[in-house]
Amino acid sequence: MTACKSLLSPFSIKHLRLKNRVCSVGHAPIYTQDGLPQERYQRYHEEKAKGGVGLSIFGGSSNISRYSGSIFGQIYVGDDRVIPYFRAFAERMHRHGAALMCQISHLGRRTRWDSGDWLPTIGPSVIRDPAHHSVPRAMAVAEIRRVTQSFAEAAYRCKEGGLDGCELLATSHLLGQFLSPLSNQRKDEYGGSLENRMRFLLEALEATRAKVGDAFIVGVRFAADESNEGGLTPEEGIEIARQLGKRGAADFLNVNGAYSSTTHGLAETYAGMAFKSAPYIRWTQIFTDKNKKYKICTQKEGKWSGLTKTP
Repeated sequence: MTACKSLLSPFSIKHLRLKNRVCSVGHAPIYTQDGLPQERYQRYHEEKAKGGVGLSIFGGSSNISRYSGSIFGQIYVGDDRVIPYFRAFAERMHRHGAALMCQISHLGRRTRWDSGDWLPTIGPSVIRDPAHHSVPRAMAVAEIRRVTQSFAEAAYRCKEGGLDGCELLATSHLLGQFLSPLSNQRKDEYGGSLENRMRFLLEALEATRAKVGDAFIVGVRFAADESNEGGLTPEEGIEIARQLGKRGAADFLNVNGAYSSTTHGLAETYAGMAFKSAPYIRWTQIFTDKNKKYKICTQKEGKWSGLTKTP
């Protein structure tokens, strides 16, 4: 009963007051029509709102750019056509007291060239994607700048659509491909050290914040431990979270626990009955650095104070 009481108690992220801590995380139900969340898509999430969910993050892997090919019916947030649908969607969910956010992403190499507009896939380095088998073109710095702006513009469409926030997806997608040494072998300022590999993510967040302002909620979903496949170490995952906290770059973190770009890794990331229950819950307990200087998860009296430096 104690656990249930906590789960169903109110919670705040900045100004946004959630009626409980039940969250439906981003996924793609393939209910889009013409790349838009039309009535069927909205009604799917509305049923969750009727059931009492506090926050619904919709639009799993919603595409921010035509250079990110749609391979499983994602929402397209790359132009203004989506704004009226977002407004209707937000009104539908708010009617039941539920908050609504959209997950936005660029798939990078995690797609195919023969999808969408049939454009070549792009990534940090010319390394074949183990799941979808595309061989990406290594991005030029100018392309990184273009995609950075695409993230900002997509987030602004979420804001204009009346949503409560958005979530930038890094796990296994383009931003995460830059983070991971398994897919990033660049020799420039976007490769090598963790500081360099984080640069694209930080720039995308900075551009997004500049576009939407401080009041709009912006989060990040990323994989904190890719050691199952020899990628990011747990220590690097904690450092990524710490750096996001130091810079105040994100209002919340949504943490995946494993590398998901391989078939085996995908099974570990979305752990089924072969795994112990809640295998990655430990991340909520260790996201504080050894010297206690930066507290990643700072909660007091049901209010999320953001990713900031502790006194």
